[in-house]
Amino acid sequence: MLAPMGYFFPNLLSVQLGPALQSLSRPSHMIMSHLFSKACDQYDGKPNNPRSRTQDKLKNNINYCDVDETGLLMRLVDYNDDGDAEEDEDENGEGEENEKNVGNGNSSGGVGSGNTSNSGGNDVSVRIPLEKAIVESITNASLNDPGKMKKYYDNILIVGGGLSKIDSYDLILTDRINIWRPKYLSTTAFGDIIDFLKSEIKRNTLKKQQMIDEAKGKGSNNKENEGSEGITQEVMDKIDAECELQLDLDKIDQLADEGSVIPVTILPTPREFDPSMLTWKGGSVYGRLKVVNEMWISQKDWDLLGNRSLFYKSIFNY
Repeated sequence: MLAPMGYFFPNLLSVQLGPALQSLSRPSHMIMSHLFSKACDQYDGKPNNPRSRTQDKLKNNINYCDVDETGLLMRLVDYNDDGDAEEDEDENGEGEENEKNVGNGNSSGGVGSGNTSNSGGNDVSVRIPLEKAIVESITNASLNDPGKMKKYYDNILIVGGGLSKIDSYDLILTDRINIWRPKYLSTTAFGDIIDFLKSEIKRNTLKKQQMIDEAKGKGSNNKENEGSEGITQEVMDKIDAECELQLDLDKIDQLADEGSVIPVTILPTPREFDPSMLTWKGGSVYGRLKVVNEMWISQKDWDLLGNRSLFYKSIFNY
């Protein structure tokens, strides 16, 4: 019973931080490091191994299912406004520092602490229940195109020989997703909610800029206390307080109620073969397609491009 519940309560499974990657007690790490070096850009030498938005958002073990309604909406707003900037800052700043810590086996957080790093396949794990990870991933993937959310929830397929071999796992996972999925993330009006948030941000930004322009027009007699905006810090603080983003939860609730609940469909594993062989079955079919010849990575390609050849040759962004 402990093993299947570990998918939904990962803290039941105690995972200890392993020794340093270059430790002789783990020679396999040295072998892997020799075969697959850390992915770096050939022009600036910075790590360029891609990470998903979900990986960056879960650094602090905070997900959409564990915050209140206001916190959830603010996280959606932060994604649309500052997501790219936060990602660039992490990749160029914190990411490099965390790589050193993980590489030396001195990460203060340890496995499951919520810290991630861009260390070429040796990222520190984040403990999060399976149903919450699914909600987080689908939400982040649907922010730019909310219409895809229903398609994602209609096509959830578990592969591998672990969870898929547990009887009635599809019913359990469906119930867990429906229990933890917030109201705003389970409605077909999700796109309308995102549009409303964007309009509120735009209106609030225009209001703030208008107040700043009016304050500049009035001028100030105290030139010493003027900030870079040409107005005093006291006036700027007052403007910030008046223009603080206030979300109309009643309006958002009304938008959510206008839509219907998005059903969750866990695709059942085919009965005619072992679920642990599902990926191999798909690979066998894929291997018989003519287009697969264009996907082969030759020795020359690897010598020229390194692991970048995976990005150029693969039809999926790894």
